Amino acid sequence: MLKFYPLALKNSPNRFKLLVNDGDAFRILSTCLRVFADICRRDPLASAGFIGEALVGESQVMTKRFRVYFQSVITFIDSVNFIHHPLPAISAYFLECRANPEPDLLPAVEQMFRELYIVPDAMENGKPASAADITEN
Repeated sequence: MLKFYPLALKNSPNRFKLLVNDGDAFRILSTCLRVFADICRRDPLASAGFIGEALVGESQVMTKRFRVYFQSVITFIDSVNFIHHPLPAISAYFLECRANPEPDLLPAVEQMFRELYIVPDAMENGKPASAADITEN
């Protein structure tokens, strides 16, 4: 998982929730995709995932970032080598490597999203995450 923010927002508690509109989004997304491609060249069983962080005041469902990242992934990552698992209810996306023999990888990744991202974020914001908040219908 890659997580990034503008250097100017380094000390902001909202550094992952703000947009700076500096025109670098395409360059950053391209770099992330190149990093993923490099990892896949070195590890043919590699999978990837992302969460489109909500902007300040934005719902966690189908965030603006998720929609942009989603378009990039479906455009540049093939379905021959990867199973695409969009999880719009939590603005997450999982690219499962078809060559990876690990069984039940998707449920494990969904649990990881909940434990490492959604639950801490909800706790930080004073809102406990309910099952309805974190599961896709």
